[in-house]
Amino acid sequence: MGGALTAPSTAFLYDWNILPIGQQLWLQHLTSYEKFPPLQAPESYNLSGVLAEVKKANAQHSSD
Repeated sequence: MGGALTAPSTAFLYDWNILPIGQQLWLQHLTSYEKFPPLQAPESYNLSGVLAEVKKANAQHSSD
């Protein structure tokens, strides 16, 4: 077959055998998202919103 079991030349033979197991485990993990949805909406970080908050915090800090 060519080399030791851990040689890079034979690694692809073992990786392809593990791929279906990994896909099945990942599918189980993804389907758990349907049963347990996130508790809050994801945060959207846009630059204009961040800049507005920084300016607001800066204005509040300078007025203190």
